[in-house]
Amino acid sequence: MRKFLFSATMLAGAVAAGTCLVSVPASAQLVSNQWYAGNFSATPSPVFAGGAGLNGPLAGGGFANSTNLPASTSNSWTINMPSAGGLTVTDIQTAGDQFKVFINGSSATPIQNTWLNPAGQSGTAGGDTSVPCPPGGAFCDSSAGNNIAAGLADANYSSGTFALPQGNDTISLEFLAL
Repeated sequence: MRKFLFSATMLAGAVAAGTCLVSVPASAQLVSNQWYAGNFSATPSPVFAGGAGLNGPLAGGGFANSTNLPASTSNSWTINMPSAGGLTVTDIQTAGDQFKVFINGSSATPIQNTWLNPAGQSGTAGGDTSVPCPPGGAFCDSSAGNNIAAGLADANYSSGTFALPQGNDTISLEFLAL
């Protein structure tokens, strides 16, 4: 199995971080400013809980390790955003993987990440993370290992940040290609 990570952050003029828990049936609950690790297998496939990542940048500064995505029977997760925010997704371990992000059942809208350092690559229209290097390509570097910041800083690893509207949001991800 391969790994990916994501973190949701609230925005309100300045970056704010807080906890948010809301129960939505069949979905697991997330909190903001926390990196979550997940796994995937075949192409295409939904993303599911599991994995680990180290050294993930946080809004407001500092770094933290990831926690496993909570188990979910629907392969979706919910977060309550008191204000609009963003969801940052990145590949780690082996460069070359790409993901499609869905927010509330629709393809996610990419936005600029101004609150994490490193910020990662730009997501693309249609909710896809950035186009990674081709696996095994001459310039494909897989040196990030489980380091979240290294994956975000390296364009060989697909990443992207997507809008999370205020209120209850349901997040799901699909592994597109390696």
